[in-house]
Amino acid sequence: MLSCHTCQSPVCISQLGIFSHVSGKHRAKIIASVHRLSFNKGEHVIFESQPLHQFVVISSGSFKCYTHHEEGKQKTLYFLHKGDFFGQESLFKESQSAFSVEAMESSSVCMIDASTVQELIEQDHEFSLAIIHALSSRIQNLESELSHVTIEPLDQRLLKLLHTLALDFGFETHQGIVLKLPLTQEEIAMRLGVARESVSRSMKQLENNGKLRILKQKQVFLTRM
Repeated sequence: MLSCHTCQSPVCISQLGIFSHVSGKHRAKIIASVHRLSFNKGEHVIFESQPLHQFVVISSGSFKCYTHHEEGKQKTLYFLHKGDFFGQESLFKESQSAFSVEAMESSSVCMIDASTVQELIEQDHEFSLAIIHALSSRIQNLESELSHVTIEPLDQRLLKLLHTLALDFGFETHQGIVLKLPLTQEEIAMRLGVARESVSRSMKQLENNGKLRILKQKQVFLTRM
């Protein structure tokens, strides 16, 4: 398998569905243009509104994507893990980052110049379809999340969010799942589009209903869904 010349290990793009149908010749070109960077916890790949010129794939670790409100409050949009990507806007036009990307632990990314990917889009029909499919899937996930905002009760949306977070920040026990919350209640509230007090009440309601148990040190015990 071809390896990235900057780290001499199989480059993460070789494992992504978005690149699974790219010809060997074009894949070699992508790998040759990869720049691999490492980040410590708290360091940023990019800040909101900065120019965006690269297609970025998460190679290891995890990152938090967030924006700031006019009041200066931080709103976490989502988390990125190995195999996730961002910067797709730069593939079609000059753009600025819509959010800041911060490492939540020791992590690394593989950056590919947008111009290289743009050239492949023009040359490779299957590659173009793979890009379209990946972007369509992301849009579908966002639309699904938005639809739940107006349909589902807050306690159900909160419980789903907690179980989603548990996939990356929780661990299994015989009785259920222990989740170490990566977000504060205020960040959860901003993610769900409600007031912090509403999140606090829903947490208590879920606890009273036996769906979870609030532990110490920002930990929550979740019963299996």
